[in-house]
Amino acid sequence: MLIDARKFANGQRLEADICLIGAGAAGIALARELIKGQERVLLLESGGFEFDPEIQALYEGETTGPRYMPLDAARLRYFGGSTNHFGGASRILDPIDFEARDWLPGSGWPISHQELAPFYTRAQDVFPICPYGFDVEPWLQGTGFPQIGTDSPRIATKIWQFNPVRFGTLYRDELLSAANVSVCLHATVLGFEAERSGSRVKTLNCATPGGPRFTVASKTFVLCCGGIENARVLLIAKEARALSFDRGDILGRYFMDHLVINNAAQFEPLRRGPTARDLYVPSGLNGHWFRGVLSVREEVAKAERLQSVALFIDQQERPTGRAALAEIWSSLARGSLPERPGDALGRVFGFVGDRVDQAYRAVFHSKSGIFNELHAFEPSSIFAFLEQAPNRDSRVSLSEARDSLGQRRAHLDWRLSRSDKRSLLRSLEIVGAELARLGVARIKINLSADLDQWPDDLTTYCHHMGTTRMDREERHGVVDEHCRVHGVDNLYLAGSSVFPSGGSAAPTLTIVALALRLADHLKREAA
Repeated sequence: MLIDARKFANGQRLEADICLIGAGAAGIALARELIKGQERVLLLESGGFEFDPEIQALYEGETTGPRYMPLDAARLRYFGGSTNHFGGASRILDPIDFEARDWLPGSGWPISHQELAPFYTRAQDVFPICPYGFDVEPWLQGTGFPQIGTDSPRIATKIWQFNPVRFGTLYRDELLSAANVSVCLHATVLGFEAERSGSRVKTLNCATPGGPRFTVASKTFVLCCGGIENARVLLIAKEARALSFDRGDILGRYFMDHLVINNAAQFEPLRRGPTARDLYVPSGLNGHWFRGVLSVREEVAKAERLQSVALFIDQQERPTGRAALAEIWSSLARGSLPERPGDALGRVFGFVGDRVDQAYRAVFHSKSGIFNELHAFEPSSIFAFLEQAPNRDSRVSLSEARDSLGQRRAHLDWRLSRSDKRSLLRSLEIVGAELARLGVARIKINLSADLDQWPDDLTTYCHHMGTTRMDREERHGVVDEHCRVHGVDNLYLAGSSVFPSGGSAAPTLTIVALALRLADHLKREAA
């Protein structure tokens, strides 16, 4: 059932058994898993089915630290969330990403890779992506491509898959036709009303800009608003002292993103041939888009005390979205910021996303994708995708500025650490030395050795993580291993805000896997 909050009477009250706040990847995945259950599910979305500049402007905020994408340009606020401009990058986190690494304070998940593995399998059907998964062997057999350093003790090849699925488009009809699910559009959360003890949420206060204010009563609430907005909503609740939580002063801290360094190194082939090309540039197999990336082996990363780094071999002649993004940021740095960057960039991302969707389906429909035919172009550079170390001082807080609903905006203070730069440089050195030993290529690093200096075109993929981190103990986390807020019995969080660390994998597959795991937990709790 579809509900439009703009048509409500002021003070109207909705009731549900499970209220999901936010219809992005996490919220939609959760709602789908709860279809056909006995519980009445209400899925709230701040926007509508289309991009709306007025709603998008609610994401505006402030940033300090290294140059960062304007906050209203880094996310999309309508049904489907940021999957509406999602590039489709998918990969599971590695086992080491879940472990507490003694050289990386704040690392370590309260669940293991093995515990999440069955949910990763189920999440692959949600996208959907190729059943070959992420082990390199099936792709080698399916394509006949050779692999760099098959028996190398120092470097490894990992597979990324790409399917720019629009969750809001793909799953809209399924959710609207579900007997036990109601989708309420134009419903923006304002705050919580709690029981006197502060340990349970009674109702949710909501509004639509320029329209009515209303409440939602539910047995269970799940906040699915993204890595910055989850923190902002809870920070507003903490300021109002309605709920009793965050005794460890963790909320909003440990903000992380994936660092992207374009042209981090020159890739100079020592011999021509497919070993330096086919597996490592975007290729198609039976309608599925994938590529291999190079990384340091887990045992080497442990010995060298490194964070996770993925190294992509790029072709000089192929324009990339990363280069376009860097160019936009350079313009911003020169002071040419649009009056409404969210409006402008949101439309750009939507256009680009649609074209990516069309192009990849047309090009990568068979084993012989167009990139496999570009024999004249040798890879010429490496761009790096880097795990950011958990950093307590990297945080989201509340700005003094307020949005059109009177709510305080988010302020992001993004902090990098010397270990980020050291891990990047050392990973490039290890991979470069091994490629030279194997006779594949030389690597010429294009970065300063100064651990405090980053290149001007440092970018991110706007993977907002860590601000409501998961830990069994309240003094170290905002939510427990079931994603329940410490101290609040019926409030859960979904999304990358609960990640204690980010690895070097795009987060959306893990977001969906955790959402499926949470759905199973909610069903058990309701039984």
